[in-house]
Amino acid sequence: MTVIRKEMLLLMAVLLWVSLSAGAQPKRLLGGDISLLPSYEEQGTVYKDYDGREVKLLPFLKSQGWNAMRVRLFVDPANIKHGIPVCLCLCSLVP
Repeated sequence: MTVIRKEMLLLMAVLLWVSLSAGAQPKRLLGGDISLLPSYEEQGTVYKDYDGREVKLLPFLKSQGWNAMRVRLFVDPANIKHGIPVCLCLCSLVP
């Protein structure tokens, strides 16, 4: 790719970002990493609300204002279950 082409792509990306964020209100993000959620659930972890009732974690976190979830994808997950299939599955669970 030539230098001019790279610069043009960068300029277009910046202009797109500016145009999309120009009138937007700042959004507060609250969330966390859910990459290990399947391994916790496999071990029998139970999540409870403030009253001690058992809840499904992701819908509960959403009800508490969480609006961002991170799922890690490892290139070489050596003994850790974080490949593309697991990441796609976790992403589909996010409410």
